[in-house]
Amino acid sequence: MEKNEQELAFPGTDAGGFVSTGMTLRDWFAGQAIMGLAPEMATGDKENCRHIAFIAYEVADAMMEAREKCT
Repeated sequence: MEKNEQELAFPGTDAGGFVSTGMTLRDWFAGQAIMGLAPEMATGDKENCRHIAFIAYEVADAMMEAREKCT
């Protein structure tokens, strides 16, 4: 993935100048995507869950690419 893979979803700085890195935007997108896929994970089958997690990151990657093209 390109340079934006590590772009932060919730960066912030407190009053003392401490920078909180939070999570990457890619991880945030994957977490959002997996919410729509969650019913598919209800079986409890670990292999199925791994596959769905993989799909969530594929969706996140597509979202990152679309974001690059739109900005």
